[in-house]
Amino acid sequence: MKQSERLMPLKGAHLFSRAYRKGRSFSGGCMVLYVIPGRNASASLLGITVSRKRGNAVARNRVKRWIREAYRGFLPVLKKGKIIVIVAKQPAVTAGYAVLRDELEELLGKAALLDAQP
Repeated sequence: MKQSERLMPLKGAHLFSRAYRKGRSFSGGCMVLYVIPGRNASASLLGITVSRKRGNAVARNRVKRWIREAYRGFLPVLKKGKIIVIVAKQPAVTAGYAVLRDELEELLGKAALLDAQP
């Protein structure tokens, strides 16, 4: 797997805040996707947040793992150079992996982040 196809985590509260303030948002039933241009043109950064209101640590971490894995499947066709923040809504906790993957594909398509269909 090339460096550009590796999942690059978003770190730093200031980048999350900037995505919330200045980013374009795309909302679905289980998640909201925020996108802003990034500085690194060779890779996109991904940040995932799941509020404590959504459940206990086990449930929150499961949702984050499933979203991360679904995102990983789109890496080969994902446009580079973006900062992407995904915020999970309450229905994400009870939704299955397939539902989250399909909704992520829909949101990435709305945001025009996919080069071609996987």
